[in-house]
Amino acid sequence: MPGSLEELSPAVERLLMRVRSLDAPGAVVTASELREELLRDARERSDDRRWRQMALAVARIALDMSGVRERNQLLQDIVVQAQQLLRVDLCYISLNDWAAQRTYVHSTTGVVTEAYRTISMPLGAGLLGNAAGAKTFVQTRDDMSDDSLVHVIDAIVQGEGVRAILGTPMRVDGEIIGALSAKV
Repeated sequence: MPGSLEELSPAVERLLMRVRSLDAPGAVVTASELREELLRDARERSDDRRWRQMALAVARIALDMSGVRERNQLLQDIVVQAQQLLRVDLCYISLNDWAAQRTYVHSTTGVVTEAYRTISMPLGAGLLGNAAGAKTFVQTRDDMSDDSLVHVIDAIVQGEGVRAILGTPMRVDGEIIGALSAKV
């Protein structure tokens, strides 16, 4: 699907490189470098106007966030911008704890309930656990009736009113660090 979260995943991954650079002294990925990569991607995909518009929006986001030095604020900015870019009601980022084999919701926008805002999922369970622990985009049109998912937090999902949802793993330097998910 042109202009989807799945297609924007590489662009989001480049933004997340900035997150990792905050932890490495002297290793900074500049906003202009991110912008140039995104513009190059947009030119290469000139056949798809919607994708080009989204890639340029991500480039603007990179520039807007270039002054952010605090990791939590940067992740919150990414999730808010992703929500606006994708035109969805709810969007969130989870971060993985590989030692515990879990992913934890870290940054949210549009989430109503505290229970949803503080989800902790085993990697491989539910849509979030699959997206955060796999190397692929995951989606469902009806989370509650999707037999391909291991259901762990159905009451929380129902309480938030989530039905159709999608998620994509977030990678930094090839390592999956979590997932970006959106209610569609």
